[in-house]
Amino acid sequence: MPGTVKDFVNNAQYSISIFDIKDDSYNRESLCKSAEDVLYDSNGTHYANYGILALRVGTIHGFSFVYKSDKGMHNTQLITNHRPEECNYAHCELWFFNDGERIVENKPKSAKKIWRRKLLSFMTVIKTAA
Repeated sequence: MPGTVKDFVNNAQYSISIFDIKDDSYNRESLCKSAEDVLYDSNGTHYANYGILALRVGTIHGFSFVYKSDKGMHNTQLITNHRPEECNYAHCELWFFNDGERIVENKPKSAKKIWRRKLLSFMTVIKTAA
C-alpha cells in the first residue's frame, strides 16, 4: 500500500537508519517494467515482503552539501551512475565524493547522517513492507 514519507517515518518498525549508505543502488524507473522490478536481486531472488521507495534521480544526481568534522569543513557531492547488471539493466549506483575524491568505504558519519535526513525529503513510499 502506498504511503507518505510521514507514514514511513512514523511507523515504529522503520527508521532512517535502514539506509546504511554503504553500497547504495537504485533502479531507474524508465528502464523497468514496473516498480516491483526492484524486488528482484541480480540472482533472481524475489523479496516480495520488502517495501519500495521512489525518488527522482534528477533530484539526487549532483546533490551536494557541506558538513563539519574534526578536520574542518567538507563538501560532499552525490553522483548517480548507470551500472547495468546482467539481470538488471536499470541498476544505478550512488557514488559519494568528499572534497572531490570518491569515497567507497567508510563514509563519514556526519555526511551519512545529513544524507539520510535529506533522503527522507526526496522519497515517496510506493509499497510498504509486509
